[in-house]
Order: sequence, then structure tokens, then C-alpha cells
Amino acid sequence: MLEVNWADKSCGLYGTESPTAVLFVQSKDALNEKKDYKKLPAALPDVKILFADCSKIRSTCQNMLDMQKLPQFVTFKTTGGYEIDYANKKSYYDVRAFIKESITSPLHVLSEEAYNNAVKSGQLWIIDYFAPWCPPCLRLIGEYRRLHSIIDRRDEILPKLKIGLIDCQKFNHICQRAGVQSYPTSALYTPDGRVQQFVGYHAAATVLELID
Repeated sequence: MLEVNWADKSCGLYGTESPTAVLFVQSKDALNEKKDYKKLPAALPDVKILFADCSKIRSTCQNMLDMQKLPQFVTFKTTGGYEIDYANKKSYYDVRAFIKESITSPLHVLSEEAYNNAVKSGQLWIIDYFAPWCPPCLRLIGEYRRLHSIIDRRDEILPKLKIGLIDCQKFNHICQRAGVQSYPTSALYTPDGRVQQFVGYHAAATVLELID
């Protein structure tokens, strides 16, 4: 597994021609505990599999991740967004499934700037306000990850739906401002400026019904 070069703009943070999965570790020595991950490049030949040593890029890791949860995978998408494996299941098979699902999903983790741009964009967005310690939240993220696979592509509106995640543990002030009182809370932001909240876990098909 090769080490990511953060000075190289093709590393994934800025969008790339092929999806990239990066394993963030406390130090390079931690890779010795995850030898089965070496099988990932062969299992996912269309995905660039790299690792990042957080002892070298501590500020980057702290800004993006909870350092207590390392090692942790992040997938960087061809659209320029990224997704974090909040479920943080360590087995080879769980990690492989996360990477395979997340690289094709339009789900993005949002920074504060990206969040502000999303809610003001005039586009159709679902923002999922969640806490990474909340089991129903993590199940809902899985449903959102699969949502576009069940959308009728003949629909004029739903294929344009964008989905963003806001970590309320990290951005508590954003969630308070949005009126979030329990987790998970989702909000549908429509092009005409309406906001519709729905609270709790919902299966993907139910989410589509709520949008309709």
C-alpha cells in the first residue's frame, strides 16, 4: 500500500480521475496490524488504495477525523467530495464493502463552508445531521449511501438530489442553529427555499416517500 502525497493535488482531496480510498493511521507501524488490507487493491482494481500517516500530517487528520478512531478509511470521489467510514468496522470484508458502496454514492461529508454553500445553493439537498456515536445515525447513513440506487432515473427531480452529512459532534453550533434536538435529524432543502425536517431512522424507500 502506497503512502498518499498530500502535496500532490491528484491525491484525492481535490477530485481525481479515479476514486481513491485512504487508510488514515496513527503511524506507519499501525499498518502491520492490518495486513489483510493488502488484498484491497486486487479486490477493487478501479480504486486507488493508499494510506496516510497522521504522525506526519497531524493537522490534516485532526481537521478531518476523530483521532481516537484511527485507523479509519476515507474515500475521495471523482466529484471532489469525500466520505468517512464512521461505522469504523475493522474487518477486511466490512472495509471492502464500505469502499465499494461509497465510491459510487453521491453522499458527501460537509465542512462548514460546504454546508453553508449547500443550503444556499438553490438545489435539492438532504442534509443529515448526525452524531458518530449514535447507532441509528450510522444505519441511516447506510440507507442514504444506497438511496440513488433505488431512484427512478425517469423522475425529473430525484436524480438531481444531493446528500450531505453534518457531524453534530464536530459542528455543534451548526446543528443548534438548524434546530436539531435529537439524532438523527434530516432536513430536505428545496430549490424554492422550503425546509422540511424528519427525525429518526428511515429506510431508503421511506426517505423517498418523505421527499415526495
